[in-house]
Amino acid sequence: METEAFFQEKVYLTPKDLRNDIESVDDILLTKLKERLEQRCSPNGYVLPGSLEILTRSTGMVDSGRFSGDWAFLLKAKGRVLHPPEGTMVEVEVLKSNKMGIYAVYENAIRLMVPRDLHLGDEEFDNLRVGDRINVEIQKSRFQLRDPFIVSVGIYRGSNGTTRVVPEAKPVEAEAEGQESEETQAEGEETQAEGEETEGQASAEEEEEEEETEE
Repeated sequence: METEAFFQEKVYLTPKDLRNDIESVDDILLTKLKERLEQRCSPNGYVLPGSLEILTRSTGMVDSGRFSGDWAFLLKAKGRVLHPPEGTMVEVEVLKSNKMGIYAVYENAIRLMVPRDLHLGDEEFDNLRVGDRINVEIQKSRFQLRDPFIVSVGIYRGSNGTTRVVPEAKPVEAEAEGQESEETQAEGEETQAEGEETEGQASAEEEEEEEETEE
């Protein structure tokens, strides 16, 4: 869920930024880059705070047609981002619980909604309270550029450090094979019973023939 991403941005330094004594232009550019990207959603996901670092930068240029006195720098940077794929398991704390479901936040980056409609009749889910630590499996996520967080929908998968295992559905083919084997076994038992009955009748007839012969 947490991956490394690369960015290419154009950052401007204004005359106001340059009026004080400057020790490092890179530090000013990095500060501006963090203000623009960190703790917001990028095309790669939510950019984690304190993770950006500049890889390369161009020399300062003045854009043609702009008479503001700003200097433009082309930056290449890297940072850490959160982008949860479907099926990701996270441990979160319940912040709200109402008739709609459970609301929780992960790392101040993902806002999770666990709908009550997906857990109808689940007493364990109904007994959850604010402050409980629960495991949630993320199903769907969405975000737009510059959003302050990712919105996700999840399913409750247990609490108190334990994970509920959801039984897998039995494949249709395997179930059909099981039924066929049961039917075959039943047919075998019927055939065996018929054989035993036939043998019993043959034995009775032989005994009757022997008694008639002796007489």
